[in-house]
Amino acid sequence: MSRPIAFTPAEISARMLPAIVSVHAEEAAFLWTQRAAAVSSPKYALKDLAKLDSRVEAQLEGLRVAGSYGWGVSEKALEEGGAGEIFAAGVLAFGSEGEGRIAKVLAAGSATPQHERGLISALGWLPSEAVRPQLTRLVASQEPELRRIAIAAWAVQRRDPGAQLTEAAFDPHARLRARALRAAGELGRTDLASALQRSLHDIDEDARFYAAWSLARLGDRSEAVMEGLRRTAEGSGAHAAAAASIWARCEDPGRLAASMRGLSSTSRGRRLLSIAAGAAGSPDFVPELLALMDDDRVAKVAGEAFSMITGVDLEYADLDRDGATSVEQAEEEMPIADPDDILVLPDRASVERWWKKNEARFNARRCYLCGREKTVEGLRACLAQGKQRQRAAAALELALMDPTRELFEVRARADRQLAELRPWMS
Repeated sequence: MSRPIAFTPAEISARMLPAIVSVHAEEAAFLWTQRAAAVSSPKYALKDLAKLDSRVEAQLEGLRVAGSYGWGVSEKALEEGGAGEIFAAGVLAFGSEGEGRIAKVLAAGSATPQHERGLISALGWLPSEAVRPQLTRLVASQEPELRRIAIAAWAVQRRDPGAQLTEAAFDPHARLRARALRAAGELGRTDLASALQRSLHDIDEDARFYAAWSLARLGDRSEAVMEGLRRTAEGSGAHAAAAASIWARCEDPGRLAASMRGLSSTSRGRRLLSIAAGAAGSPDFVPELLALMDDDRVAKVAGEAFSMITGVDLEYADLDRDGATSVEQAEEEMPIADPDDILVLPDRASVERWWKKNEARFNARRCYLCGREKTVEGLRACLAQGKQRQRAAAALELALMDPTRELFEVRARADRQLAELRPWMS
């Protein structure tokens, strides 16, 4: 009688390991790609980000448990993949402190700006104490791109690299200089005002923008800063929306209103008007936003601005022309080519009826975010309970109130954010 064909538990594990670990590597990279879009999504609240982060960490833990085999799979994916694969390999490499592994990840991660995102994200994912020795070494590197990656990682961790940041702000390498100027604002480095002022006329567009952005964030409301931000906002560059967001928050209200009056003649101008109105938070801008909802080219942006001010969820309140888009559906759509595509298309008539019923709740002499006055308490509530774009706005508002404080990082791991927010939420 022949013996039945069977496998011992050890044999089953050996046969299953390659397939299981490959799934962990693929899922870690895929979920990171979703997370990279989710951190600036109007669909995600902090609780949703926490669920996604737990899924990412579960896949990373599967790779860690697989030991050297897990690294081997990640290393192979590193050679063939993109930013998500670099993120997964980066977490393993810097988490193990293996010099050979780290060197491979650094080479892959510094190859292109897109790959760089995955590497910086990996350094931000790990505990700051775990990556501090490597970041200390990298920030002193002779390679400008490695120094740039280190400074970006320090900034994401909201840790100050000290004198190296000052040196980088004056560095001849434009990308390094621009990242240092941005970090100055993120970290509340008011002592770098002279470097920032000098860089307002930098030959590099990114450096000019981040110099103006950081100066405004650190309390400078001079004409040179405000004019620089306004010009960037009115342009078609990559920083237009970010410039509009901080310009509208920092500009004198009278000058802001005067500047916005002439913006309705072009689609670009109407989009800027919508973003600036939502950032300013004044109920006085609501009639303008309602009118913009008739223009399908900017209606979604106007709807988001209306929600920024009032706090109403257009989908939940049935004030939209589209069907509701759940977080799960939003995940399936990410990443998307046009960041406005994920926004809700408002139904102007329904929104206008809602406004007439609720207008009395809003004082025309006050400014609002998420339906709350822009007080410390109101902004903290929005930071804890709002969606990601609203939370980013609340973090910026709080930072503008206290220039020496670090800008709260709404893209950080959700567990760390919750730990930092817990004293405010109790």
